[in-house]
Amino acid sequence: MYLKQITNDKTGCVSYMGYCASCGVGYVVDPLEDIEPYLQIAKNDGIKITHIFNTHIQADHISGDRKLAYKTGAKVYMHESAKVNYDFEPLKDEDTLAIGTHK
Repeated sequence: MYLKQITNDKTGCVSYMGYCASCGVGYVVDPLEDIEPYLQIAKNDGIKITHIFNTHIQADHISGDRKLAYKTGAKVYMHESAKVNYDFEPLKDEDTLAIGTHK
């Protein structure tokens, strides 16, 4: 499983993209508004982004979660207590998800 850090130098915000090259699937954590870096990594490394995670409601930047979900077909996941006005897959503490052959 690979993990790449993507930063926005103007805001200091950081997000991550993880993926399994042998499985060909990956995920993004706290996507930045500019989704091109994730799309480029996925294209270059032959990865399908299947999961998008928001660890918290973004007060420090505009999330690219819905734009990335639209472009990739990935589902957006957040804690069940998240108060947002759009659909997402709710997660509870200690939930486990499979991404490719990894959990």
